[in-house]
Amino acid sequence: MGGKDLEDRFIRGYIAGVIGGIVMVLLDYILFVLGISEARYLDLVAIMIWGYVPLTVFGQSIAQVIQLGHAALVGITFAFLVPVIDNKYLLFKGATYGAVVWFTVFAIGSLYKLSLFYLSSPTNAFSHLITSAIWGVVAAVALTRMEKYATARESRQVDSAVAVPAYKRYTGESDDNDS
Repeated sequence: MGGKDLEDRFIRGYIAGVIGGIVMVLLDYILFVLGISEARYLDLVAIMIWGYVPLTVFGQSIAQVIQLGHAALVGITFAFLVPVIDNKYLLFKGATYGAVVWFTVFAIGSLYKLSLFYLSSPTNAFSHLITSAIWGVVAAVALTRMEKYATARESRQVDSAVAVPAYKRYTGESDDNDS
């Protein structure tokens, strides 16, 4: 993907969602290793899709890729939502959006009585809420930077499209008509 691809809002949202997803997964893994979180995001994804937590590295890898894909899709929807809600206080709006997505996913998991959702401890739920809000902040920052880059690139293209050369082409012939 080159700079031209960043002119597309869909691509910017996808990239911002993945960047936020990577940060979220890393924080989630740290909280899991420290014993603060009882389940990783990949475990939640696996429960929703297969009904069980994968025990193999391959199964965990597939679940992780699916989770990052979900983060990308959520990033795309956020990218298209931003023009509607305005860029003002975008970091706060990103954190709120991440929290709303977390609540929606956990509510659906609880409604369907998926064990890692409705049997989740408050500490586990809170750690996922925080990492989801952080996803929103990181995605908002990434999206803002890519939009600034795309806007700057767009304005440079407009400037170069209307620019007229300030020099006359050298033809090797003299301009003197006096001789």
